[in-house]
Amino acid sequence: MLVGLGKTAVTLLLATDVAQRCRPSVPKWSQGSDASQTAAVLRDLYGDASFWPTPWLGGLLGGHLQTIWYGLSKAPTFEFTEERWTTADGGTLGLAWAETPSSLPASAPVVLILPGLCGSIEGTGHTIDAMLQAGLRPVCLHARGCGVPLSSPRFNMFGDTHDLRDALGRIALRWPEAPVCLHSISAGTALMVRYLGELGAKAPIAAAVANCPGYDIG
Repeated sequence: MLVGLGKTAVTLLLATDVAQRCRPSVPKWSQGSDASQTAAVLRDLYGDASFWPTPWLGGLLGGHLQTIWYGLSKAPTFEFTEERWTTADGGTLGLAWAETPSSLPASAPVVLILPGLCGSIEGTGHTIDAMLQAGLRPVCLHARGCGVPLSSPRFNMFGDTHDLRDALGRIALRWPEAPVCLHSISAGTALMVRYLGELGAKAPIAAAVANCPGYDIG
């Protein structure tokens, strides 16, 4: 594919991509359920240009290099405390709470991170760093066999909504004044979407974000 483009075109392509990704951006937050308001914030941040993948990690070379690059890159590490408990059927679950400043108010939003396949708090450093800078209280769900031992024969690669409800109940008891948000990553988005679909408007969630969702897991 590169041969037909020519060296000049390829150089311009790479230079444009680098310039776009080096452009500084200021985080902005939108409150409320108005979809048009959220869309306006996104357009203000990134304009109306459609997404196109980084040529040297995706697109022209496929998505495999993106996975390798992510595995080799070093994410920030944080001190955390883990709250573990045993379910009625003998399963083990955990909530890994990232250490937050003592000045953070009890009403600061709690963001429950639902990581990807076999993910844990140790692989979500960049996400936690961004949340701490925004004044949020991040916590990561350690599903059965992911960050915690697999102590029961019950296991779901894309998580279990009953386990998620259990975790959210514990968060509500620990921080009753704080709104709770969900931030799901990759395979974790399947768990989040199923949970929200089951509870609908009854879900005790202030906001939910699906980061890199998998649309076809067949």
